[in-house]
Amino acid sequence: MLVPTAYWPSLGYVKYLCESGEHQIFWSISEKYQKQTFRNRCIILTANGPLRLSVPVRKLKGNQSLTADIALDEQKKWKREHWRAIESAYRHSPYFEHYEKELELLFFDEYTSLVELNTALFQFFINHLELPFSLSTSERIETPTKIEFSETQSYANVFDYQGSFEELSILDALFNLGPLSRNLLVID
Repeated sequence: MLVPTAYWPSLGYVKYLCESGEHQIFWSISEKYQKQTFRNRCIILTANGPLRLSVPVRKLKGNQSLTADIALDEQKKWKREHWRAIESAYRHSPYFEHYEKELELLFFDEYTSLVELNTALFQFFINHLELPFSLSTSERIETPTKIEFSETQSYANVFDYQGSFEELSILDALFNLGPLSRNLLVID
């Protein structure tokens, strides 16, 4: 299955991939990059409600840039800002300390492209939650599958959130449910 890349992917996005039954997921890197999408954005849950985080990027080939051509804009100190927001939002959740160090090291590693960052972050979830597929990139020139966020059941969280869980980053489930977050995504 060929799909767009995603930054700290949402629960609905990951559940959709799990429900697809596909064992090999390919991120489309030869599509024209679409700004203001989940390719470089995610939503985390804070005490003040949902917070949108956006990775600043540079289009190396202007408006005709392909996803593969999208570089991270490291002139802006966005990584520190994003990590502080994640830390502030989730430090009191039951599993934050369990994953904190590994995720922090992974997040602050050196990446040159958005695809490289997103792949490293998503691979963490595939491995730790034993998701039923593997991930690769693809240079196939075709339209990726349109992701329809699958509805996700609610679960206990630090802020007693009553909104739509499928749009929240998978980080929310991981920090609140730990390895049990797999049960929200995969039907065995």
